[in-house]
Amino acid sequence: MTTAVVVTMAGLAVGTWLLRVAGVNLAQRFTLSPRVERLLSAAAVAVLAGLAVTATVFTADGVAGPARILAVLTAVGLAWRRAPLPVIVVVGAGGAALLRAAGMA
Repeated sequence: MTTAVVVTMAGLAVGTWLLRVAGVNLAQRFTLSPRVERLLSAAAVAVLAGLAVTATVFTADGVAGPARILAVLTAVGLAWRRAPLPVIVVVGAGGAALLRAAGMA
């Protein structure tokens, strides 16, 4: 590794540590109202849901095919019904493979 890479990695590590320490220190100094805590919790869920939808529906070339979308929806349904993770993964991946083999890109 070059010196620039090592310095960059060290800088990123220190920056990450400082952000974590700052978060803990700021959390101890401020008291959030229950309403703000609920809003922040809902915002986190909304951001994660948005990322999941974006990763599911879009690819680098445009919109994903219906096979991927249907497989992800099936996996989400199984997760909602609290199916075991291996079942969710196998059914989702298998469903996508079968749909693609049937000609549904």
